[in-house]
Amino acid sequence: MENRAYLIAAGLFTMLLGVAVFFTAKWLTGGTVAREPYDVVSEFPITGLNPRAAVRYRGVEVGRVETIRLNPENQAEILVRVLVDDTVKLTRSTYGQLGFQGVTGIAHVHLEDDGSSSEVLKTGHRNPARIPMRPSFVQQLTRSGQDLMTNVNETAQRLNVLLGPQNQEAFSRLLERMAAAAGRIENLAAELEPAARSFPGVMSETERVLERADAVLGKMAAEGGAMDEVARSAERIGATAERVGSSAERVGDTVAEDVIPQVVRATRDLSRTSRNVDRLVRTLEDEPRSLVFGRSPAAPGPGEPGFAAPEGGPR
Repeated sequence: MENRAYLIAAGLFTMLLGVAVFFTAKWLTGGTVAREPYDVVSEFPITGLNPRAAVRYRGVEVGRVETIRLNPENQAEILVRVLVDDTVKLTRSTYGQLGFQGVTGIAHVHLEDDGSSSEVLKTGHRNPARIPMRPSFVQQLTRSGQDLMTNVNETAQRLNVLLGPQNQEAFSRLLERMAAAAGRIENLAAELEPAARSFPGVMSETERVLERADAVLGKMAAEGGAMDEVARSAERIGATAERVGSSAERVGDTVAEDVIPQVVRATRDLSRTSRNVDRLVRTLEDEPRSLVFGRSPAAPGPGEPGFAAPEGGPR
C-alpha cells in the first residue's frame, strides 16, 4: 500500500510538473497566436535593445524581438529580427523607431505607419520583409547636440584665428586710422565753419555787383540817359543841318562838346561794370570753391615766408 501511495504521489507530481512546463512554454512563446518575422534594418546604434524586447505597433504590444545581428553583406546595417502577430498587417509605409519605456529606460521597437502606402508587406521565414528604422526623437536630439558641439568648436577655432596676434595688430591699426579720420573730419568741420559764415557776405557782394551793373544799364536805357542823349543829339544835328546846311565844322563842334563827353562817361561806367563782372566770373571759373570758402591766399613772392623757387628757374 505504501508503494502504491508513493507511485500515486510521484505520478501527480509528474503531471503537475508537465502542466507547469506547458503553461510556462506557452507564456514564453506568447501563446498560440501565430507570428510572422520581419527584419527591421537600422543604420543607427540601437543601444539598450535586447532580444525578447517588446515590439509595439502604435503603442500596442504586438510581438517580440527575436535576434539582433549585423548584416553580413553590409556591416553598417543592423538587422533586428522581430516576430509580429499575423493579425497585424504591416504596409510598405511602415517604419520602426527605437523607443524607451518610462523612467526605466528599457528599449523596445516601436512600429509606425505614415500612411503613404496601403500595400501589405509579404513576409515569410525564408525571406522576411524588411522595415526601415528611423532615428527616434532622442537620437535626433543627440545628433543635433553633437552637431551643435561641432559647430561651437569650429566657431571657437575661427575666433581664435580671427583674434590671433596678426589680426589684433591689424585691428589696432584700423582703430588708429579711424581715430585719425575722425580728427580730420573735426578739423575740416572747423575750417568749413568760417567759410560757411562768410557765404552770406559773398552772396551779398555778388548781388550788389549785379545791382550796379543793372543800374548802369538802366541809366543808359532810361529816358534822358546816354542813349537818349545820343538820339536827341542826332536830331539836333539833323535840324541844324537842315537849317544851317551841311557844315561839317559846326556839326563836329556840337558832337565834340555835347555828345562825346556823355558817351565817353557812359562808356567808362559800362566798361568798369563789365570789368567787375568779368573779374567775378573769372574768379568763380578758376576757383569755384571761393564762393563757399572765400578767396585762396596769394602765393608768397620772393623774400616772403613759404616762397619756393620754380624748378629749372634762376636761383
